[in-house]
Amino acid sequence: MRHEVAVRATVTDAGIKIKSQTRGFCCPEVVHKPQGLSSILGGCFLSCCAPLGVNDAELSLDPDNSTFSMDEDIAEAPTVSDTIPFGRILGARYRDSSANSQTHETEGLLHGIGHQRYIDLTYACMKDHHVVPCTVPLQIDYVPMAHENPDLVELIIEKSYQNVKRNRSILVIINPHGGKGKAMHIFKKRIEPILIASECSFELMETKYSRHATDIAREIDLEKFDTIACASGDGVPYEVINGLYMREDKVDAFNKITVTQLPCGSGNAMSISCHWTDNPSFAALCLVKSVESRIDLMLCTQPDSEDPEPKLSFLSQTYGVIAESDINTEFIRWMGPLRFDIGVAFNVLQKKCYPCDIYVKYAAQSKRELSVHYTKNKTTQYLEFENLITETDTESSDSGIPVENITEENLRIKYPVEDDIPNDWVKLDDEIGNNLSVFYTGKMPYVAANTKFFPAALPADGTFDMIIMKANLPVAKSFPILLSIDKGEHVLDSEVIHSKVLAYKIIPKIENSLISIDGERFPCKPLQVEVLPKLCKTLLRNGKYIDTDFDMLCADTKLP
Repeated sequence: MRHEVAVRATVTDAGIKIKSQTRGFCCPEVVHKPQGLSSILGGCFLSCCAPLGVNDAELSLDPDNSTFSMDEDIAEAPTVSDTIPFGRILGARYRDSSANSQTHETEGLLHGIGHQRYIDLTYACMKDHHVVPCTVPLQIDYVPMAHENPDLVELIIEKSYQNVKRNRSILVIINPHGGKGKAMHIFKKRIEPILIASECSFELMETKYSRHATDIAREIDLEKFDTIACASGDGVPYEVINGLYMREDKVDAFNKITVTQLPCGSGNAMSISCHWTDNPSFAALCLVKSVESRIDLMLCTQPDSEDPEPKLSFLSQTYGVIAESDINTEFIRWMGPLRFDIGVAFNVLQKKCYPCDIYVKYAAQSKRELSVHYTKNKTTQYLEFENLITETDTESSDSGIPVENITEENLRIKYPVEDDIPNDWVKLDDEIGNNLSVFYTGKMPYVAANTKFFPAALPADGTFDMIIMKANLPVAKSFPILLSIDKGEHVLDSEVIHSKVLAYKIIPKIENSLISIDGERFPCKPLQVEVLPKLCKTLLRNGKYIDTDFDMLCADTKLP
């Protein structure tokens, strides 16, 4: 054990502020210098201890490697006036971890003399573009106020996990083939250290066969775990959610289990949309620092298929160019995202057509109506979250902010597939259905890194997005639309149909194709889908999806 000389510090409302640095300090760790905390992420982040926990940094999309990165300003060691924000703090302990913290005033230099306390503080710092846990010895001057916890370590932990569930019990499901076979290595190197430092308990299970994660979720002990973390791409979250849905006690399962993704695969849409990142270490920090939230799911039924049982979808369903470009290029998955681009370009150049009949139950049909819906619901959901964290008792608890439980009513199917199509559903014109190129419906803004296909998607507005393009568009028109997907601007084009829907039914008129649900292949047969509001409990950074700037795009565009 090294005997570093402790750095003097004090506790502030924002975090642990460094007051001075002893010349003998030899700890090599780094600290992130906070810059413009409130202006970057808003007061809500500070008051709730930041669901991601990175309340002193801005995440931005890096166009060079299609991943989210964190703007950095790194010092070699804590220096005077640096503050380690509570959102970055993972753990704290007195220098003598075996001593009883309640007797620290009499433990001499191990705990402190007078009002001085000696602790080891573990926090998340940046190293080589990743978050890693670092420990620094601190000498803190601490005189508790009347309302404060006299135990300094417990006070720091309370503030660091305010309104957040502490010490999660996590079942980590790893797809060993994910991330080009590197999923386990990614977990061990980038994720596990964060979970250990935050004192989460976790068990690892590797998937061994197709749909294994479904079986795991169907049999999971609800009393043993509170979180399922999918160290994978988007396939395992799909399987887990459906495994919970297959249980006889599915209501209890969706009330007790939080489902989240630790990005270790080729498609990490859930992490990008919910954690705002596809960096595994940032997502791990988000897991331990996030506030639980509920999101809508979509119920998908194909009564004429070999497996007519309803399936849950958290991400998307697609028919046409996008479906074939995704599923039919699995054999060149080694090419990464480029395989999808090649498939789309090939089919668009061919002007391939996918005729069908489409019936829709609209929530907002026109682009103008959709914009109004988005603005209203985005603001309402954010204010509800902000009010919740400010009105909650300021004392932290191991359970965090309570999330409203679901009932059997949340699982009730409103539009049974065996019934006739309701009278208030609208059939799309045959001119659209018979010339269809892209049919894409979804619930999360990103379907992949740099693919902001549903920029108006919201976590729990009780609707999902529908996007349609026709096949008879000139290539000079269709290609610019597809090239604008990374910015989410494609939905504003007059040739793109974009609506908010509650339910739909699509009836393909061809057989030699397929339908994709959350990236899984389904037969080219009639599909009916409806929204199931707030069914799934997950973790959202700051209680919302990543901001897509959709409202700003609408403000700059004249909508029909």
